[in-house]
Amino acid sequence: MSPGGDPLFDTLFRSTAPTPGPAVDDGQGAGVADEIARPPQPIDSAAPTRAGGTRSRAGNSMSRTRLALLEGARSAVIASGTRVSMAQVAAASGVAKATLYNHFRTRDAVLAALMDHELGSLVNQAADLSLAAALRDCAASISSNPLRSALAASEGETLATLARVPSADDGGAATPVGSTTANGDVSAGRQRWATARAAIDAKLTENRSGDSIQQLPRQRELILRWLVSHLISPARETQIDFDVTALLLGCGISVEPSRTLDQPAAASGQPS
Repeated sequence: MSPGGDPLFDTLFRSTAPTPGPAVDDGQGAGVADEIARPPQPIDSAAPTRAGGTRSRAGNSMSRTRLALLEGARSAVIASGTRVSMAQVAAASGVAKATLYNHFRTRDAVLAALMDHELGSLVNQAADLSLAAALRDCAASISSNPLRSALAASEGETLATLARVPSADDGGAATPVGSTTANGDVSAGRQRWATARAAIDAKLTENRSGDSIQQLPRQRELILRWLVSHLISPARETQIDFDVTALLLGCGISVEPSRTLDQPAAASGQPS
């Protein structure tokens, strides 16, 4: 009550603070009054996250663009050889030159990436096959590769450079195809040969004993040189089948029957 006990004063200027009252239980052990008196508490929240799939979508888009550029580069090299221009690569890829330069700064970089892509395709193709089947498929793919055919027709020296297998100790210091520099990208060349040798080693060590692994370096080099020889001397599948059998038997490795060799007998209706 205000001084003088004026009811009008008390009505106009009464306190707006809630009058504490008895706690009302909400069934969880906390009273309503306690909730009113408690200061505001920060609300826990999960760590901030980006929208699901944003980064992967961007990465997928980048991979698709790069793959399209490599396919375009492949077509351009088949048509014009390794002296192809960046403008020709961009046109064959269906992109602006600026897009091509966002991924590759020079023609050498394009050609190096194309070689890595071709090698990677062979390695992936052989990954889930037996040794004999992998050798057959890879040799057939090399023999029928349009890039190989185009270079054989117009750039024999370039193809010969590609088919020159350096020793394992040297590691592969050959000048990259189409390189305009004096030394070329030697480290990239070494890495490609190392990748090829590692893929062959992986096949040779499947289900092998410790004694036979000692023969691995010699076997690997024989197989590598045989595969690379198809760049210069492509072969038909029947010839490849016989070569694989002879190669693996010469390495002391048993060979499973070939699908191709079984097909003629089945097709002719004669007993196998």
